[in-house]
Amino acid sequence: YVDAEQLKELEAKASALYEAKKGEKAIDFAYPDAEGNMHSLSDYKGKVVVVDVWATWCSPCRGELPHLKKLEKAMEGKDVVFIGVSVDEKKNYEKWKKFLVDEQLPGVQLFADGWSKITKDYKITGIPRFMVFAKDGSIVESQAPRPSDPSLQKIWEILFYKAFRKFLDNFPVRVFNEFFNELVGQGAVHIYPVPVFLVEVVGRSDLRVFFP
Repeated sequence: YVDAEQLKELEAKASALYEAKKGEKAIDFAYPDAEGNMHSLSDYKGKVVVVDVWATWCSPCRGELPHLKKLEKAMEGKDVVFIGVSVDEKKNYEKWKKFLVDEQLPGVQLFADGWSKITKDYKITGIPRFMVFAKDGSIVESQAPRPSDPSLQKIWEILFYKAFRKFLDNFPVRVFNEFFNELVGQGAVHIYPVPVFLVEVVGRSDLRVFFP
């Protein structure tokens, strides 16, 4: 039997040992939204998840909001979920709720009530902190670039390239070629030279349809 205090100690030790490396299974977290409904990271398995750890009193966090909203707009229709986790303390709970309305923050907005479990598990000592998780629940980047940083685009390219690669690996090449060549014949698709790196990465010499 493990009592509450012992469980807390075990969680603290596990958190201290966890390194949040790329490819590792993410440690789950669960917090309430403004209506009191609980949401956990694992609830969104099957989607790419972007987590923004922030607070209403954090000026750099507020500075990222226009860029974050723009990114969310660009990702509409894709399997991407944005989760905001506020580390505001309980005394600022009503202020946080008002901020959500005033700023019309999209996505899933959660209240962590201070520097709680998520900050300890992911070694968060400063905010804003952005993290990206893959559809299988693994870590893509636990210290991702901010939305205002153009290098964030590279993460999206990797994520969506992997999805495209999986599609290619499971798609019958003959059918794909016939379909694509029909589009080319109709003038609906124009073929351009493919960068050598893409050919090497895809590793599918039978996809000759890509070549001019």
